Amino acid sequence: RRMAVALALATVMPVSQARAETLVQAVARAMQTNPQILAARTEAEAARFEITAADSQRNTRFGLIANPGYGRIRGEGGEQTTDFGFQAVKPIYDGSRTDFDVARQAAGLAAANQRVEQTRAETALRVSDAYVEVIKQQRLVALAREYVTVIDGLRQRVEEIVRLDRGRAYDLLQTTSRLNQAKLGLASRAGARDEAISALIQVVGAPVDGVELPPAPAVGAATLEEALAALDDHPAILAARAEVEVARGTARIAAAWSKPVISVRGE
Repeated sequence: RRMAVALALATVMPVSQARAETLVQAVARAMQTNPQILAARTEAEAARFEITAADSQRNTRFGLIANPGYGRIRGEGGEQTTDFGFQAVKPIYDGSRTDFDVARQAAGLAAANQRVEQTRAETALRVSDAYVEVIKQQRLVALAREYVTVIDGLRQRVEEIVRLDRGRAYDLLQTTSRLNQAKLGLASRAGARDEAISALIQVVGAPVDGVELPPAPAVGAATLEEALAALDDHPAILAARAEVEVARGTARIAAAWSKPVISVRGE
């Protein structure tokens, strides 16, 4: 069932038709509409803004200052005074905390991007599995319908025999029972097919019509060593490595808090 994944991932393209029909089109539509993929993309966009926010710590900060006060001179009463002004603070040195924070957020963005790719790969696999499951259930329905047709023909033949030999009535009863069971089996197969179609629609996010068996994909890794080497580029592995870099960045930031912070202030 998983043989079609490589083909689907290698040929994903935008779909212009209103309904997906082939496996490639179904996977392509899922790449555009699957809620899990959209959520992963949103998370990656949010991580991108975190880099900007971390880098903004280098910017000059401006603010309004106010110093309210109250003065009193003996014999002349009191007077309330307030001084207003503007100030600008330019960070000069913070023990590389900002650099470490930017690097940490960049690693977080890399992890988020790899999670997007991982979600896309997992979704493509789910679509492929659901698509092939529909094909399988449709074939089982066709076989069940053919079985009903064969048993119904047998029942008609037994009916003709019973007209000539009343002693074979029990055979007709048995054949009729087999026919009823075959019809129940057909209904069960049809229900399983409908469930498979519903599952495919759910993962794709759009109706799928006219499923067909996809061609065999290209052969993957020829040896176990090649397959293991390919794991180094798997999105899950790359995302985990990026998460390690995020943790290291957090540790660097924590270590930098022991260093002084130098800023230039003007009022």
